[in-house]
Amino acid sequence: MKTRFLRLRMSHGLSAFDASFQAIRLIALILVICQSSIQAQEGFVQTRVKPYIFGARHCTGCHDQPSKKTDHCQMTEWLTWNKMDKHRIAFDWFDDDKKTTPAGLRAQRIADNLGIASLHQAKQCLGCHSMNVPENTPTAYFENPLQRAREGVTCVACHGGSKEWVIEHVAAADPDWKNTRGPDRWQKYGLTHLKNPVNQARLCISCHVGDTDDQLGRRISHEMYAAGHPPLQGLEVASFIAEMPRHWLSSNETQDPLELKKTPTASAVELLAASGLILLRTELALIGDSMDPHKTSGINRDPEFSVFDCSACHHNIASPKSRWRQTRQSAGAPGRPRLPQWPRRLVRLSLILAAPDDWKATENQIHELIQKVDLELTKSPYGSDSKNQENAIRQAIALLDRIIQKLHDQWNQTGKMISGEFPKSFELFLDSLLTELPLDPFDFDSARQIAWALRISLFSLDKSRSEKVMTQMNEIDNLLGLSLRASQSDQNSPMIKTGEQISVTELLADRLRIANAYQPDKFRSLLEQIVKQIRE
Repeated sequence: MKTRFLRLRMSHGLSAFDASFQAIRLIALILVICQSSIQAQEGFVQTRVKPYIFGARHCTGCHDQPSKKTDHCQMTEWLTWNKMDKHRIAFDWFDDDKKTTPAGLRAQRIADNLGIASLHQAKQCLGCHSMNVPENTPTAYFENPLQRAREGVTCVACHGGSKEWVIEHVAAADPDWKNTRGPDRWQKYGLTHLKNPVNQARLCISCHVGDTDDQLGRRISHEMYAAGHPPLQGLEVASFIAEMPRHWLSSNETQDPLELKKTPTASAVELLAASGLILLRTELALIGDSMDPHKTSGINRDPEFSVFDCSACHHNIASPKSRWRQTRQSAGAPGRPRLPQWPRRLVRLSLILAAPDDWKATENQIHELIQKVDLELTKSPYGSDSKNQENAIRQAIALLDRIIQKLHDQWNQTGKMISGEFPKSFELFLDSLLTELPLDPFDFDSARQIAWALRISLFSLDKSRSEKVMTQMNEIDNLLGLSLRASQSDQNSPMIKTGEQISVTELLADRLRIANAYQPDKFRSLLEQIVKQIRE
């Protein structure tokens, strides 16, 4: 019998991880379509086009017609999204047969607890679950706001909300369009350049972790958690992409040489590198913004508890299986909630991949600033009275922004983001996990970050090396629940079968059970076995 790890590898294929992300439009829960949002994805370069929101129905007639397949487009993209992708059902709670589903009941309970009268008009919900369309923005192929909300995370949510690219790309043979490079298509037509791994990671993280722009409505709050919103789990972008029902062609599958030349494709490892840096940058931005007194006319707000480590306060004090939460050491004063650790875990790998010769100096700079942030959190409740914390966060964000922007520009100019030999960089990261321990054993979400990164990285090594650790990776999958869906697809099926649009609510109980039973010592033991076998 094939193991889950082998089935995952065969189902995805190496090319799935080296995918051409030219057509990924549905990877995050949603980017709100407005100028400030789009600018964030493209390195703050100004686009000349204005927002215009098309419904997914506009894409039918082409992207649901396999007979019209081209060298770089399958023409089944709408079918895949509509029948297989969870993003399609992100706001699908209004039909009579959906209101009584677990997701529909939970959605209504959250709305009632928050005092929301009309879910399809609630900006704090639309921002991630559908489309938060700015006022007076023209739209097409929507009969009313309810229909717009019910489409969930639709095509233009990720590809960009502008009329220019939607109309222009239909005439794909037009030389002006065909000869325009991916980054330039953003500035000229408003098409988000998703082949750049930095843009893609920003897109996913903006919803699956959060965004500091209040107008975009993409931030979870402690109040929303208390009302019944499921907890946001850790995110590793490349792993989430790998488990999506693929509606794009990989670099090996794209037959158009001109398309490959003008818009090179990213590997999963490059997406992994971008994800690690942007996750930490986002965490720092959210914690800094939650304590910014200027947002309330100089009056300090109550701390936003959602930016802290939930398990610092919420954990089972009776069950021996959850003692890993209780026995963790913590720097500084007891009783001070700490920031979540998982967004930090892959920064080292990102730096090693991007600059294998001088990563250590950069990591030391980042680490020093993060230590200042953590220290200030112990001096006063939530660090809310600390100017030093504000300065440290600002400096750390500025440093990360410089690194991220450099990688973004490097990709646009050269089509590459990783330096050096990947196997050596990967081994260096593995060694560092065991020789430079954190303050206490890896918490559950940190362990998942590392395990997801291991899995993506192993797929990028030669097959003989990755197969040596298949047993250990399957045990880690059982320990951490790495797979993001209930069942694996077989080798010859789509990555998610029709009918597998399973809501987060339906999987929640199992996810919480796995987190509660997590064993840090077992995870470390499996890590040690993997490092040893890869070294042999």
